[in-house]
Amino acid sequence: MKIYRVLSVVLFFCLISNNDIITAQNVSELQSLESILNPDGTVNLESGISGSFNPAGFQMIYGENGEPIFSPAGAA
Repeated sequence: MKIYRVLSVVLFFCLISNNDIITAQNVSELQSLESILNPDGTVNLESGISGSFNPAGFQMIYGENGEPIFSPAGAA
């Protein structure tokens, strides 16, 4: 779905575009990406998420409908 592609692009740029705002020191203080994921690795949009999340340890792929799916880095 188109909304998932838009969300994934926005999420991606929010995580990487503010290097001068989010420093290496405070990235570790961000809530883990895992806290907003459904069991299948999709983002739980019904949780009322807001803000930035630490993507460390996760990789992103696209699902069949273009939705972003996150899994632990190095997972098959």
